Amino acid sequence: MGAVGYSQRLLLAAGSLMAGVAATHCGGPRGPGNAATVIEAVDPPPPISGGTLWVSPDGHTAVASDPDRDQIYVVDLANPGARTTIRTELHDEPGRVVADAAGRVHIVLRRGGAVLSVDLASRSVVGRRSVCAAPRGIAFDTERGRLWIVCAGGRLVSLPVLEAAPRTEFELEPDLRDVVISGGRLYVTTFRSAAILDVDPSTGIVRRRVVPTFLATAATSDGGVGTPGAGLPATPPVAHVAWRALADGRGGLAVLHQAQATAASRATRGGYGGFCGSAAMSLGVVTRIVGPDAPAMPTQHALVPPPYADFALSADGRTIAFVSPSTHALMPSFYVAPLADPPPASASLLQCRTIPFSRPLLGQNVAVAFVSANRVVVQSREPAELTVMDVVGGVLPTVVARIALSAVSRSDTGHSLFNLATGGGIACASCHPEGGDDGHAWTLEGRGARRTQSLRGGITGSEPFHWDGDMRDASHLLHEVFGSRMAGGEIDEEHVRAFARWIDAIPTVPQDAPRDASQVARGRVLFNDTTVNCVGCHGGPTFTNNITIDVGTGGSFQVPSLTGVAFRAPFMHSGCAETLRDRFGTCGGGDRHGMTSHLAGDQVDDLVAYLRTL
Repeated sequence: MGAVGYSQRLLLAAGSLMAGVAATHCGGPRGPGNAATVIEAVDPPPPISGGTLWVSPDGHTAVASDPDRDQIYVVDLANPGARTTIRTELHDEPGRVVADAAGRVHIVLRRGGAVLSVDLASRSVVGRRSVCAAPRGIAFDTERGRLWIVCAGGRLVSLPVLEAAPRTEFELEPDLRDVVISGGRLYVTTFRSAAILDVDPSTGIVRRRVVPTFLATAATSDGGVGTPGAGLPATPPVAHVAWRALADGRGGLAVLHQAQATAASRATRGGYGGFCGSAAMSLGVVTRIVGPDAPAMPTQHALVPPPYADFALSADGRTIAFVSPSTHALMPSFYVAPLADPPPASASLLQCRTIPFSRPLLGQNVAVAFVSANRVVVQSREPAELTVMDVVGGVLPTVVARIALSAVSRSDTGHSLFNLATGGGIACASCHPEGGDDGHAWTLEGRGARRTQSLRGGITGSEPFHWDGDMRDASHLLHEVFGSRMAGGEIDEEHVRAFARWIDAIPTVPQDAPRDASQVARGRVLFNDTTVNCVGCHGGPTFTNNITIDVGTGGSFQVPSLTGVAFRAPFMHSGCAETLRDRFGTCGGGDRHGMTSHLAGDQVDDLVAYLRTL
């Protein structure tokens, strides 16, 4: 099948999937289960990570990673027919791309545990080096001639560009996302907590900064909250899920993150939405840090439905662009606008609005980059292509070219539903980024705090669902949460099965071998000790007995799986334990929640070390 025919067919399929939600913006969609044919990929595609595109400073060359097809494309933007495809190993999942000063690009392999180096002149692989189990962000340090790589498990690794010089490592904290060199400083971001770590590259000493939300003002202290502007909620949202961090071109750092509600949300029809007057569950904000002592300042809102795969800044610092993999008939998946610095206090997504300078692009957009001040290129995963657009002051972007990258389909109905923007303006991926969780404890009316639960490792066999155990199976979950609370509309059982199948294929985050195997071994003994009795509820292959029980934490709650628990802070149903060790403190339920009060401090440390390996 030719690339053009393939693209046309995929666009028709995307239109069919969206037919059910096109009826309305603020309520009453018919739902995706009434229109689209169910497609189940033999090898289910991975959750969307985004930020997989690099464009050379001269605008001639684009390099795009494709984690769905385990490929990397080198494209001459002036001559797209000269595209080169580089295949990686199965399930390597190529991700972030960075260039060095010698004409090479370096790509992190998110599940391959390595960095792949490609020479742009020959368009060939010149090196593959193991880094850690789950590399995420990468940056090139011009001053030191080295690469910096951050790993989901918490390591910050420094490598020579290619030469056989020693590597250095620092242990920071779990769930790292991006690393950025800007203004002579080394910044690292965390993914779910959206923190910014200002790191000394010589010692690894960290200054941790809390990202304020768009309600913060220049007059407030670092991390403080200013006075709400007109139309904004009285209870300010908090920052979570730092999708992307970039140098801002002015010696500072810019971070695209979600701002998520702290006001009580309703577990009713449409109660999880945010377009038309209700409290927004999540919206996108770009926050800038301009120096080590300056407060972090919000500068722009992403007027696209969450989740937020990527953003880009023009070289002159005057324009910003956002892309989202979500699709919605009345909301853009691509948005470009002049950079507001700072934004108006009343800017929000809490009302329906017409959004200028935007264009709905059919397909799931995962990355964006500026070719020049007035031209951008957007990467979509399905269909796999680049769209080049001119964005000249105040005029609707004009499509200049569409460049096919691959004719291999990675369509999957469960994956599509997971990233589909509903009538409430959110997707499953808004609260479950990359199939995990957002690290946020939502306040639900009449119930109190409920921390988002991770979906990694699958959910089938752990019924009933939710902390209260009130969702008996996947059908009940999809109809109540997706169909009703998220205003997703009706969904039939065939689509429910496809959704559950894709969720069950989401892998856990790969983990590095523990640094102290003897400590882990001691912790394993304690975990399985019949007196301590962790295994009484957290036994079996998924470390849960699937029952709803009162363990002294304020009510009866579902026993969660401990698979991948190291990446799920904060802990407990209310998120009261910031760390795994805090779970054994005052909010953990005491000896009703495992008999642990007799354990010495070093024994608790041993137990925590074991839990981190699950």
